Amino acid sequence: MRVPAAVSGLAEILKKTALPSPLIRFGEVSVRAARDCSENRFARLPKSDLLDHTQAYVIQVGGAEVQVWAQLYANAAGHYRLFAFSRCEGISGMLFSLNFTTELDAKGIIVLTQRLRFSEGRKTGDDRAGPMRAAKTRLIADILCRSGIPGFG
Repeated sequence: MRVPAAVSGLAEILKKTALPSPLIRFGEVSVRAARDCSENRFARLPKSDLLDHTQAYVIQVGGAEVQVWAQLYANAAGHYRLFAFSRCEGISGMLFSLNFTTELDAKGIIVLTQRLRFSEGRKTGDDRAGPMRAAKTRLIADILCRSGIPGFG
């Protein structure tokens, strides 16, 4: 399958992208992250990753190790997707997914629409989960606005 130029161009940009600092700040909280693309740590990643497994990190949060990685690949239907996953203490889940193939305009330019949505895994009533989701949304929106990434801010 031939990779669309917009997707391969995005892959090349993302492969060269690195964290500007090993210290990541979330408001008043700071965590350390390190790139770790070792085969044994991320052995279950698909071999078809167009990012060549360059976007895999280990973040130390308290006494826990959180593995975070992104991959860009074509699924069985031929749609190119950028997925981000995390794993900590045997629990893993998807952080986000972007489908690029169906989001190309007539000139082949990838079109993205910003929308933040959080789900809450707590076993509490809606009276506490709703404000928690809203706080997370505000925090991430603030981080993105201050990040300098084009399109946010």
